[in-house]
Amino acid sequence: MNIIFRSINKKNIIAFSLISLGLSVLLVGEITYLARLSLFEGISFNQLLIGITFIFTFVIIEIFTVEAQGFKLLFFIIPISFSLFWSENFDYGLYKIGNLFLSSYIVLVFFVAAIKLTSIQFLCRTIVSLLMPLLIITVLFKIQNGFFDREVLFFLNGPIVFGRLMGIGAMLCLMDKRLKLKSLYFVIFTMAVIWTASKGPILALFIASLVYVLFSLSLRKQIVQLIIVIISALLVLENFDVLKDFGLSRVVNAITYLFLENENNLTSNSIDVRQAIAFESIELFLINPIFGVGLGDWFNTLHPSVTYPHNLFLEVFGEGGILLGFLFCIPYLIFLKNPNSILFYVVFFLLIAQQFSGDILDSRYWLIFSILSFCYCKNIGNIKSNKIHY
Repeated sequence: MNIIFRSINKKNIIAFSLISLGLSVLLVGEITYLARLSLFEGISFNQLLIGITFIFTFVIIEIFTVEAQGFKLLFFIIPISFSLFWSENFDYGLYKIGNLFLSSYIVLVFFVAAIKLTSIQFLCRTIVSLLMPLLIITVLFKIQNGFFDREVLFFLNGPIVFGRLMGIGAMLCLMDKRLKLKSLYFVIFTMAVIWTASKGPILALFIASLVYVLFSLSLRKQIVQLIIVIISALLVLENFDVLKDFGLSRVVNAITYLFLENENNLTSNSIDVRQAIAFESIELFLINPIFGVGLGDWFNTLHPSVTYPHNLFLEVFGEGGILLGFLFCIPYLIFLKNPNSILFYVVFFLLIAQQFSGDILDSRYWLIFSILSFCYCKNIGNIKSNKIHY
């Protein structure tokens, strides 16, 4: 019995290490040089991390006999690379697709190996356990440098990326039926998303949580949640000034612009710009519906200061055209086949968030969790073995 106990602990430790490394690669996302992560001249932390972990993927695949089925889905994102031939921004396009493929491949290898050692629920809980200290460190960092100042990094991330990470944590807690204090964890991560004052992650979390309530809870729990939402909404409407004092003026401005027709704020200009960019992207696609303008070439529009349309579908179909764009989106939407997966609502949150912010490279979160959601289709409450279900 003691031997088995030690064996289980050893597996958990190895799996935890694999997940930690995989999550680190997911966070940095690119092997290209990053000045803010510089170790010494010409070399940055992310380059060493991705370079070393890439080499280790071959060892991991051999040791843990990681199957190739899930990784085959990554090849659907490669054909869009052909559009680089008619792109005027070859380097930028290659930067996006190259880093997306490399980082996604590494993360999938590490995550799948960890799941084979333990289970899909162990992966989810480990990610939550890693996101919580990240939140604590970020809070301490922001207290020292500007708690409500969005211009100050949320530790190593911008507000939108940090909001996306905290949203992943919130949805993982929501779906884990065996997690103790899951409601408290969900509230903490939700408050962290709101703290960023990033409209995209906040809206995505609200919609994903609402869909979860409508389709995953009993009628009694739905009524309770509805009452809570109504009371919370009334409190928000009656305390706009208080919210502004807590650094949420962007959120207040967005609400007043969308529902109270108040156009005298900076947020209205931000939303108007996003709408204009969306219409331009649609026009760009209609002009080049078959082949697109070329990967990385979107920013040759009326907004040269903006390099992508802040909507993945508009970016992919605008740059790659209908056929290449369709192939590219398959692994992103494959999660819809398995709505009972523990990761389903995580991916649903990411799908919505990606329609308001982030480019092709940022979509790696959505891509990875979508593939995992498809491959590991059983809900956490029903998983009884570590077998991978393809």
